[in-house]
Order: sequence, then C-alpha cells, then structure tokens
Amino acid sequence: MKSTRLYFGLLLVLCLASCDGFLYQEPTTEISRTEALSDIESVESSLYGAYNLTMRSRNTYRGFLTYYADLTGGNVTINPGLTTEAETELRRIEAFNSIPDLTVESYTDLYAILNAVNNVINAVPTVPDGTQAQKDRVLGQALGLRALVQFDLVRLFAQPYNYTDDASHVGIVVLTESPSPDEEVSRSTVLNAYEQIVDDLERSIDLLEGEPFDPVFVSAVSAQALLARVRLYQGEWSRVVTLCNAVIESGATDLAPTDDMQEMWQNDYLRNEYLLRLDGSGYATYTLSSDWGNRASDSSPVLSATSDIIDLYDDGDVRGLGGDGLIRPTVDEGDTLFSTQKYPEPTTQEPNDIGVLRLSEVYLNRAEAYANLNRPDPAREDLNTIRLRANPDADPVNASGDALLEAILEERRRELAFEGHLLFDRTRYKEDVTRQYCAGEPSCNEAYPSPRFVLPIPRDAMNANDALRQNDEY
Repeated sequence: MKSTRLYFGLLLVLCLASCDGFLYQEPTTEISRTEALSDIESVESSLYGAYNLTMRSRNTYRGFLTYYADLTGGNVTINPGLTTEAETELRRIEAFNSIPDLTVESYTDLYAILNAVNNVINAVPTVPDGTQAQKDRVLGQALGLRALVQFDLVRLFAQPYNYTDDASHVGIVVLTESPSPDEEVSRSTVLNAYEQIVDDLERSIDLLEGEPFDPVFVSAVSAQALLARVRLYQGEWSRVVTLCNAVIESGATDLAPTDDMQEMWQNDYLRNEYLLRLDGSGYATYTLSSDWGNRASDSSPVLSATSDIIDLYDDGDVRGLGGDGLIRPTVDEGDTLFSTQKYPEPTTQEPNDIGVLRLSEVYLNRAEAYANLNRPDPAREDLNTIRLRANPDADPVNASGDALLEAILEERRRELAFEGHLLFDRTRYKEDVTRQYCAGEPSCNEAYPSPRFVLPIPRDAMNANDALRQNDEY
C-alpha cells in the first residue's frame, strides 16, 4: 500500500512541480491543483510524492548535496583520469571557478521540491475530510521538509549567517506558496530566510509531538535535530544545547556501537543511528555507490577521498583507511583512489537511502555549543563519546578553551566526512579553505571572505526573473 501511494504521489507532484524558467508556471493538466488536492488522501499522497522528489535528482540529495561541501572544503577530489563534461564541471566547482550554467539543475530541482511541499502545506487547511491528527501529521512533516530545503538553498546560494553582523546580506527567494506565472520575486535577506526556517521547524515540532518516530519521515525529534543544526549556524549556543538535549533524551535512536559502525552503512534498515534519512527505493538507475566506485559493475570512481582527510584518522579509527576501515583504496588506470564505504552498493541493487541527520552530529553540535559557552567538561564528554566510539584505543581529549573547540571541529570533520558539511563548517567560523593535497596549484586555496564560497544563481533563473540579484562576482 505504501509503495502504491508513493508512486501515485510522485506522479502527482511531478505534475504539480513542473517548472519553466526560475520559478514555476501553473502546470497544463486536466486536473487543477485545487481539484487534485481536494481530500486528505490526495494531500497525503502528494506529501509522499514530495519526499520522492528529494531523491529524484542526482543534483540534490541523491548526489550533489552529499559531496559539494566536502569537494570544496577539502575532503573530496575528482578522479584525474575522467574527462567527461560532468567531471570537468565538478572540477570547476572544486576550484571555486563555477559558472551559472553549472548550478541550474541543483537550483531548479530544489525549488521543484519546495513548490511541491508548499502545495501540500497550503492545501491542508482546505480539505473537508480527515481528522485533526491526520492534518497535523501531514502539515508538520511538510513544514519540516520545507525547512530542510530552504536551509540547503540558503547554505548553497548565500553567504553564512554571520557574514554580516545582522545577517542582512542577500539570501534566497523564500517561498511559502507557488508564485503566479508572471510574478517576479526578489531574494530575501539571510535573516529573513532563517526566520522562516526556524518558524517552520518550531511549528513542525509542535504539530508532530507525540507522533511515532520513523527515520524515513520528518518527526518531532528530527525537526528538533535540524533546528539544532540551524541554531548552530546562527551561533545560538544555549538553544543548541536545549534542542540537542531533547533529541538525545528522547531515546528515539542510539549511537551505533563500535562493532556496528561498518554494518550500519551496509544495510539501510540497520542504520539505527539515523534521525532522518531519505528513501531511495523508488530509483534504481543511479546511486552514490557509482560515484564512489563501489558498484561491482562499475569500479571507476568519480570521487576520491583526499590525503587531507585520510591523514586525520589515527590507526585503529574505523572511519579511516586500512583493514575494514570506511575508506578503502582502489586502482583506476594506474591512479590510486580512495572510496568511502558510506555509500556501498546495496545488496538489493536498489539505491542507498541518503542520511540527512545522524545522532552523532547531535552530540558534536552539543559539544561545540558547550565549548562556546565555556563549559569544557560536558563539551569534552560529548566529544570523547564520538571519538572513543570510533577508536576505543584513542587518548581522550583533555583540552580546554580554543584548543578544545579546535578538537571538536576536527572531530566533526572526521565523523561527518562525505556527508555534506565541511565547507559550511569552515565558513561559519570565517576560516580560509586550505587544501594540502593540491598544494601549489593556483585554484587550491581560497581566503575568507570570498564570493566563491557560494554558488551562482543560474543564468536561466536570472533571465526569467528580473527581480533576482546575482551573487557577487558572477
């Protein structure tokens, strides 16, 4: 039943989320949006379809968003032996030399998801049937999904929250409903974008309180974890601690023990550490395992872990290189490359689910917040929980002050490598990007602040909407 509803929802949302240019035109179908979303069953199905849209494109959650921040931050590089147009474009992004044409699919695909979710959100109050609990569940999940998409848009296409003292710099087009075909919408400030994201997540938490936890759907717990990440980017340290406490104390999931850290990446249904993961079972033609050379049918990686990240792991760290570590070497036409096993070929031949929120991040978020609040004891406790889980023989961290914060950020880099965090962690601390593995190359390093730390608005979007402002120096 679930798969049927997901399929129906996907077809529906593909119709409702069709686009032309920057924003979305009313689709040409025999069924209007009002008629299509006229009862609780169709609204629920459309919500499932919106979830499906998150995984439809390799340019969003099923690919690009998992490695963009690692590619630009220094954890990932491109196989030097590959020369296709796609790999050439990724090298331009890695070198902070992107051009507007390279980003069009990520931009439009994220806005397609946003458009679909907004249709659901705005339809819920109008449906005549369904219980209040059903409506609250649909609306709560849709609001959480909208917050996730708008947060990723603002991370990709706008400078970090603290780029200006009051976050008044240019952000994204914040959408809470689908614009009309001729409507031109300008970009908000980053402050306004974050206010909308926070409001959506707080509403989501309230509406989903008491609902059962399921990591493939937005829940009150996963909305709290995402809000903790958002507050971390804002530097709202006390709020981060409160939210992380709520997630950890909920007992919704537990940290995987050391012996299971390999296995939890091999089987989607054993990922007991996930607070939110996106279901990839509807797509069988592409997976991240292809990009990492982990498929038996194609062992030529597009992506390779760099020496910069590999060198951060001590011997015995199950996340690193060697033995059964999560980074493993492979030889491709004479080049030794390094593939993460976080995206293996699934035994069912279906794509990997994509993790969005893990409990280990919550511990590291709380550790960072404690360190910034000058509370070194609980900061060290959270840090060592993650550090010793990965390498029980490691020496516990006993640092304090700036050294403790540095140790937490370094552990964050180890733990969350290849999951889409590094560049954003660098820029929110106003750090330069320095990459030792390509030392001496002109495109290797980039000093903060840099207009190249954000992606350009696609040319097609600029042409379709005169109210849009391009990012600086593009």
